[in-house]
Amino acid sequence: MATATTTPAKTHPKREFAMMLTDVAAARIRAVLPPGIDPERFIQTVLGIYNRTPDLQACTSDSLIQSLIRSAEIGLTPNTPHGHAYLVPFNKKQKNGSWVKEAQLVVGYKGYMYMGTKYGIFAAIDSRDVYARDHFEVVFDPEPRMIHRPYLGDDDRGPLTHVYAYGKLKSGAGVVFEVMTRRQIEAVRDSTAKGDKGPSHIWLGNFEEMAKKTVLRRLLKDQPCDDALAKAIGYDAEDETVAATPFEASPKMSRSDALAERLAPRQIEAQGYSDELPFDEPEGVEARPQREMGDEG
Repeated sequence: MATATTTPAKTHPKREFAMMLTDVAAARIRAVLPPGIDPERFIQTVLGIYNRTPDLQACTSDSLIQSLIRSAEIGLTPNTPHGHAYLVPFNKKQKNGSWVKEAQLVVGYKGYMYMGTKYGIFAAIDSRDVYARDHFEVVFDPEPRMIHRPYLGDDDRGPLTHVYAYGKLKSGAGVVFEVMTRRQIEAVRDSTAKGDKGPSHIWLGNFEEMAKKTVLRRLLKDQPCDDALAKAIGYDAEDETVAATPFEASPKMSRSDALAERLAPRQIEAQGYSDELPFDEPEGVEARPQREMGDEG
């Protein structure tokens, strides 16, 4: 009489990830989360986001866990209405020629604004776009100061020309600012290109948000900061070389539309954020620029 053989049941991806998150990664997440963030709430929030997001369920569990540990290290919960950080699927080519979908942590510009005040030297921080019909000056007379008067007419403000970030120092010593031209920002975007595949798809449909993030990161990286903020800046720079791998959206949706839908800024007022400036518009404010405007570095 033949002996029947049984094949072990394959664990469902959702169950496998939940087991890895709660059993394997939970201790590491608890160990690296900054003070003031409840580990159990972080884990349950992330698990809920995963269960509601089919694109993340298609990613490898290892890449998700790695991205979540990074998210815990910098104290940002991804994919929430705050818009601080996102888990974004990227396709990665394997040595055998096949493709797998991996999750990557992407810090949003609001995440840098939040971290700049929580873990940095700023009492308040913001980033603004400048358009062709705005009045915009960076003046050295001899103290540097920045003047921005947005065009308030009924017609269009024209194309984007500059993006700047500025922060009010906790020490009360004034305001520090960083300015980048559109050409400089496009150079950063183009540096994410890999071969002939073009810039990272993260820029598609999100140019202004990515521009704000770029100038905010420049403002923050040369200032004293906590380990969490330093790690966020380091992870971002490291992942820019990976982000150029091609992304395959749903056949019913263009690549740019798919990413725009995933990363489009939500019009939700979150903790500490609103459409209002956190402090006065910097017209005439004496401030110390981070570097000369022509510097590409």
